[in-house]
Order: sequence, then structure tokens, then C-alpha cells
Amino acid sequence: MRTQEEKVARALAEAEAEKRSREATELQARRLQNELQIAHTQIEDVSHQLTTSQKAKDNLEAELARLADGSETPNSLAKLQRQYESRISQLEQQLEDAEMSSTVAVRIKEHVDRQHQEIRRLIMSGPKDEAFKSRLLRELQLADEELEREMLSRSQIVRPSNTGSTQVMANVAPKKNGVVRFKEPQSDSPRTQDKQAQVNALKQEVQLLELQMVASTRVRQHLEALLGDMTAELENSDGSKQSLEQYRARLAREKSRLQELLEDEAEARRAAEAAQLQDVQAVWKKFQNTLVGERESYARLEESRKALVGFALIVTTHIRAAHHFSVRPTACGQR
Repeated sequence: MRTQEEKVARALAEAEAEKRSREATELQARRLQNELQIAHTQIEDVSHQLTTSQKAKDNLEAELARLADGSETPNSLAKLQRQYESRISQLEQQLEDAEMSSTVAVRIKEHVDRQHQEIRRLIMSGPKDEAFKSRLLRELQLADEELEREMLSRSQIVRPSNTGSTQVMANVAPKKNGVVRFKEPQSDSPRTQDKQAQVNALKQEVQLLELQMVASTRVRQHLEALLGDMTAELENSDGSKQSLEQYRARLAREKSRLQELLEDEAEARRAAEAAQLQDVQAVWKKFQNTLVGERESYARLEESRKALVGFALIVTTHIRAAHHFSVRPTACGQR
């Protein structure tokens, strides 16, 4: 009788451990799904900004080429040429940044794939519940497929246009000695003021574009640094209970800080767009001052990065703990 009671108690303990393990694994799977959705949203926002910048570049090149054809005096031609060359150089740099952001997206996908592989290994070595394992593996497979579709769509959207090189040389003609000359101006005097107003409007649009690109570049650089440091610290962390508790407490604080910084960036972009027709120069100066202030906040972002690393450690530790609780009662039963 006593032996049967011990068997019943042992079976109840094993069932309870199995239940806790299953609940912990489901919770971590949902958390990983939420983190993946956040990463998809960030990649989509950056890709949308890069696409907008590419369209603005094409429109700017076409407008500047048209104005260069209709300029009146040699002085205005030389001035417009210098502005045109400077702006093209900046836009080429922005295209390089777009390519770098695509590389960062690929690195993020590789990191997520490695995490999913580790989770699959832990699931397969966990409790002997085939239906539960199959459902978790199916969810991970769906997440991988969704990420693959996102990466494919982003690679099709963010694609450098080849029309810029044609527009760049549309208003110049080569000489035998290799020197490039502009076409002869064919504009009338009454159109000079209108063209100057158009040039000023284009300058304002370019400054607004610079505001948006600075914000996008800052987010991209932060994500690059976050990815590299997260991987390094995850590999070197001791995984002690005290450090995990500290990371968990810091995670709630730093998530709110990071959300505030992102809201400040969105507010700065909205303010820049609203002030485009009023005073873009003043907004640009204010945004530069904001950047100086946000350099000080990068220290807080560093703490947020460490909190995210702690979250990853918590996920891994909980899954391993669930596996340990499920295996230990089974081993006791065999004894």
C-alpha cells in the first residue's frame, strides 16, 4: 500500500513538472514571437524610409537637371553645378548606407536563425510530448517562413535605381579633351525668379531629407552595435541567478526608455515635415541640438542593450530549467 502511494505521489509530481515545463516553454515561444514581430516592424520602417529617400533622390536629380538646362548666366551655371555635384555626392553616400542596412538585416536574420536552431534542439531534448513538440516546431517553422518573406520583399523594395546616372549626364556634353561643358542656356529673363524659388524649395526638401536620413542612420548604427554586443555578451555571460534577476528588473525600465527615445525621434520627424514650408533652417538647427543631447542618452541605450541580452539569457535559462525539471522526475522514477 505504501509503495503504491509513493508511486502515485511520484506520478503526480512528474505530471506537475511536465505541466510547468510545458507552460514555461509556451510562454517563451510567445515571447520570441513578439520579439520577432518587433524586429520585422523595425526593418519595415527602415526600408520604407530608404525607399522614400531613393524616390526623393530621383526627383531631385531630374529637377536639378532641368534647372541646369534653363539657367541664364555663367555664374549661375557654375553655382548650380557645384550644388548639383555636392548633392549627388551626398545621395550616393545615402545609397551606400541603404546597402549597409540591407547587410544588417541579413545579419539579424542569421542571428534569429541561430536562436531558432538552439530552441529546436532544446525542444527535441525536452519532455516526451510529441504533439507539444510538433506544435512548437511548427510555430518556429512558420516564423522562419515569415522572416524569409519579409527579407525577400525588402530586397525587392530597396533596390538602387539606374536612372540616376542617365539623369546626371543629361545636361552636359563632352569635349575632345575630356572636359565637360554644360549646354547653352535657353531661358528667358522673366523666368529667373521662378527658377530661384524652385531651387530654394528643392533645398528645403533636401534638408528635410537629410533630417530623415540622419534619424534612419542613427537607428541602423544602434541596431548594428546592439546585435554585435548582444552576441558577444550572450556567449560570455555566466548565467547566474543573480545576474538574471538584475537583467529582468532592468528590462522593464529600459524598454520604457527606449520607447521614449523612439517617440522623440518620431516627433522630431513630424515637426520637421510640418515646418518644411515655414523655416527648415531653424528646424535643422533644433534637430542638431537634439542630436547633441541624444548622444548623452546613448549611455542609457547601452543599459537597454544589456537588458535585452538579459532577456535572451532568461529565455535560454527558462527553457533549460523546464527541460531539467522534466528529466529529473523521470530519472527518479527509473531509480
